[in-house]
Amino acid sequence: MAFKFFWTDILIFYVPLLSRGYKFLCQYFILFAMAVFVFISETLLLILGFFFVAIINIFLDAIKKLDEIKFIESSKKVPMRTYHKKHVEILKKLKDLENIFSGIQTAQLASSLPMAIGTFYLLRLYPNEIIYYTMIFTILGQFFAICLFGECIHSRTEKIFSILYLTRWYDMKKEDQMILMMMMRMSIEPFCLKAADMYEINLQTFVNVTKLSFSFCAFLYALH
Repeated sequence: MAFKFFWTDILIFYVPLLSRGYKFLCQYFILFAMAVFVFISETLLLILGFFFVAIINIFLDAIKKLDEIKFIESSKKVPMRTYHKKHVEILKKLKDLENIFSGIQTAQLASSLPMAIGTFYLLRLYPNEIIYYTMIFTILGQFFAICLFGECIHSRTEKIFSILYLTRWYDMKKEDQMILMMMMRMSIEPFCLKAADMYEINLQTFVNVTKLSFSFCAFLYALH
């Protein structure tokens, strides 16, 4: 965008009392600073998010051990209390993660939609401008990464219930069976990240936002 504005002599950040050349330098600094900030913040959030996905995967692998007769027989007592404790800890951490992501994803959802609509519209008006293709791939790619992460969290937590059910619960003691039932009760509804505590962040959201953006762009182009 910075190079495009330079080539076309477009100045979007007006700084008073400076020559035009310095105004372009300020514009470069602002645009690149925004790009670096967005890249670093999004990268840190995704690393944190997929770290949680890795933790859930480890927990799922540990639950699968309960379906192995050798594991149950080799253990004097199945550590169901430990499983339950770790399960509760994971759910608490996921709730904290949702609180962190909620405000960020609300802002992202509110900004990605108009940006996608505007860029699609510019593509229809100027189909030969490469810069607009770069912009739309960047906007959709950033939003897709967040939705993919939300989908991973949802699919992994959804598996907890079924894997718990497939364990050898019938070979466990009654006390362990009760703990297993408590864990299954907590896992009936899979965890999902939400924007504004209403809109789920998953691949279906990505498809819906993209379709809405393209449809609204077509409407604007028809009016034009």
